[in-house]
Amino acid sequence: MSTYLLAESLPTTALQTNTPVLIQHGRQDDVVALNLGQQAFNQLQAQHYQVEFQQFDMAHSVSPSQVKAISAWLS
Repeated sequence: MSTYLLAESLPTTALQTNTPVLIQHGRQDDVVALNLGQQAFNQLQAQHYQVEFQQFDMAHSVSPSQVKAISAWLS
């Protein structure tokens, strides 16, 4: 679940910044570059979001290990 953000799309209200955010990205993603996921993480972190960035050895897809990590994060 590759992620990128437009800087102007970042909400900054307390309610939104208190909402935990999970970013997952494939290291071999050739659709959305990994550095865009890292930038999204950095932007959210700079705005004091509760954000976690996870990388996976995969391309632009969803893997069983990624789904397992999502489940663990939600628990």
